[in-house]
Amino acid sequence: MLIAAPNLSVLVIDLDCLLPLLEDENASLIIYVLLHRHILDLCIRIQEDNNEQTKKPKLTIERIHLIARIFTRVRNLTIDYEISEEYIQSNIIKSVINEFNQLVIFHIYGKIPHDMIENDIRQWIIEQNPFRLKSTDIFRVECNTGWFKLWL
Repeated sequence: MLIAAPNLSVLVIDLDCLLPLLEDENASLIIYVLLHRHILDLCIRIQEDNNEQTKKPKLTIERIHLIARIFTRVRNLTIDYEISEEYIQSNIIKSVINEFNQLVIFHIYGKIPHDMIENDIRQWIIEQNPFRLKSTDIFRVECNTGWFKLWL
C-alpha cells in the first residue's frame, strides 16, 4: 500500500498491525522512508482483547519512542483506545508530547485518570513537559473522562 501510494500523508492503523511493520528488521528500507517522509497525520487504534490467546499489544513508552523515531514529521497524532476498561497512564501522554517534536495537535480517546481531570490540566501539562512547554507558551488543552486534547 505504501509503495502504491507514495504521497500518502494520513495513516490510520491498528497498533497490532503497526508494530510488526516497525519491529521487523527485515522490512524494506523503502517502507521506513515512506513512513518517515510522508506521514503527517497518524491515528493509532488500540483494540483491547482480554482473551489470552489473542492478546493485543499495549502501547508502552518504549513503543511510543519507536513510533516517534519513524514518524518524525507527524503533526497530528490521535490515539484511540477502542472500548478500553483500563485508565490511560498519564506517562503515556507525557511521553507522546516529549517524543513527537513536530506535534501540533494531539488527541487521545479512552478513560482519562481522575487526577488529571480534577487538577488544573494546563499546569499539569507544563509540569510534565518542562523542556517543551513553559507557562508563557500559548497552547490549549482540554480533558474530560473520555478524551484528552492538546493544541500546541
